[in-house]
Amino acid sequence: WKVTYGTGHTGHVVFRNEGTVEATFDGEVWKVGGPYKVEGNTLSISDSACGLGYWCRYTANWYSDDSIRMTLIADTCTGRRTDVNGSVLVRER
Repeated sequence: WKVTYGTGHTGHVVFRNEGTVEATFDGEVWKVGGPYKVEGNTLSISDSACGLGYWCRYTANWYSDDSIRMTLIADTCTGRRTDVNGSVLVRER
């Protein structure tokens, strides 16, 4: 997925079938990742930046079958919340 983060930065997010996610930021060399779960339209993530045992929850609001906007449910990790809340993901084909 191509992502425009809530901060306006861009990058890519890869959701793997085994339940892990990896996010990158254009112009940066570091990555962040960890496990994820999807229940209905709720996405829960635990990542290496905020602590792999610490989960957040976001609503995935689908615009179409290839674009999503993420809306905060619960996340007290400031850096992740700043990036993820309001982010828009567009599926790359």
